[in-house]
Amino acid sequence: EYGFATGGQGITDLENSKAALIAAKPATGITVVSVLIGANDLMQYASAQAFYDALVTYTDSLRAAGFRVVVGTLLPNSGAGFNARRATVNGLIRTNAAAKFDGVADFDTIPEMGLDSAAINALYFADGVHPTGYGHGLMAPVYKAAIENAFKSISATTLAGLPDIASNFDLNRALTNSW
Repeated sequence: EYGFATGGQGITDLENSKAALIAAKPATGITVVSVLIGANDLMQYASAQAFYDALVTYTDSLRAAGFRVVVGTLLPNSGAGFNARRATVNGLIRTNAAAKFDGVADFDTIPEMGLDSAAINALYFADGVHPTGYGHGLMAPVYKAAIENAFKSISATTLAGLPDIASNFDLNRALTNSW
């Protein structure tokens, strides 16, 4: 299930729509929520740590409700001071990945997308913040691997009773809805 994300949202917006997301959780209990966030609200927090703490509070509550949570590392941004905070947040995400998330889409592993300077490259970023279609294409395999990782701990018997996720999953739409 997806469709709760819209562009321009921040962690506060996600917290405000969390009850609706939890209410929509399928009866199977097997739902992955991907959280690709930060471009719009990282600089509104007092520090990188404060942003990370708010992110973890949100994802912990989803995990407690039975969701598997995949978090994406923050992409570079051409805004002043953003990339220094981004580096701190991304380090915290990686360091605590196993304990706090079911998967991490580490976009910094994409050479073209992970560098701070990538945000000013119009091939990858349309406006210094949001990826282009080409940028999304580079991100797709990293995102897909993180989603697949979130399903690793589900038993084969449980998975066998589910619809074919791959045939029902529109990666481009999921990425587009996440920004």
